[in-house]
Amino acid sequence: MVESMLSCRKAEFTLHSKFTHCQLKRFDHVHLDIVVPLPSSEDTSYYLTMTDEFIKWPEAILITDITADTIATKLYENWILLIAEPSRLTTDQGRQFKSNLLQQLAHAQGIQK
Repeated sequence: MVESMLSCRKAEFTLHSKFTHCQLKRFDHVHLDIVVPLPSSEDTSYYLTMTDEFIKWPEAILITDITADTIATKLYENWILLIAEPSRLTTDQGRQFKSNLLQQLAHAQGIQK
């Protein structure tokens, strides 16, 4: 009887303790956003924020404009080359995030957007 109860509890624990969503890894899923506008300090007026979904690692990069070229360049230089190549990006619907350039970068790096 006790063995039966233990095996039942073990099965119950196994069912409830499994992580049913996709297995997340650090630096695998990155959120991008732009913080605007900042009070002008010289020629910098925006921050590009990049945050890891899993461990919540934040990066904030000062940028002078919010063009697609700047966003793609800063993502590549400050995240992909220095931290890790993510497999997924999440952004809002800003035109710089929906640009062909960022789509091409994501495709070339094998990143789902």
